[in-house]
Amino acid sequence: MSTAWHPDDSSLRVTNEQRERVVDHINDAYAHAVIDDAERERRIETALLARTRSELDQSYRGMPSFKPSVPEAIRAPLPQVPAERPTTGVGLCALSGLVSGPFGPAIGVAVTRQGTWARKMVRRQFISQVVFFVLLGFFGVFATPGFSGNTKALGLVGMMWVTVTIIQAIRGFQGRDH
Repeated sequence: MSTAWHPDDSSLRVTNEQRERVVDHINDAYAHAVIDDAERERRIETALLARTRSELDQSYRGMPSFKPSVPEAIRAPLPQVPAERPTTGVGLCALSGLVSGPFGPAIGVAVTRQGTWARKMVRRQFISQVVFFVLLGFFGVFATPGFSGNTKALGLVGMMWVTVTIIQAIRGFQGRDH
């Protein structure tokens, strides 16, 4: 198992995932008869009790090299996914549409990091705000006092806009995609 730890990283705390990767490596060494049962137990105990990187490093230091049964590329950890989504900002951004129309979500799109869940949700809010404001503008321009059909359509689109905006805000606060 190759390590890219630097001496200044030795006091950093380790995660359960890092401990599990080291235990997997120790088990592979045991499966390849590189270490015996007693050494395997000692190394696994050291790995599981490790709190810092230097302590975890002790669990496999000095182990003879061998070819693991699973290539290292397959063992590479998945990208870190945040445990919680930034729901407050997404919900507030959606509610800002009630006051500022598409400008609040547009600012939200500008300040959120590209590729994140928050950016995806805020961009969706921005697009819906633009669509509703185009519809409101269209029916507002063509709503004349003598023609009540467009006035009803304007009211209907307005109610739909408020409803969709509130639903998007609730979903944003809850951290839901749909």
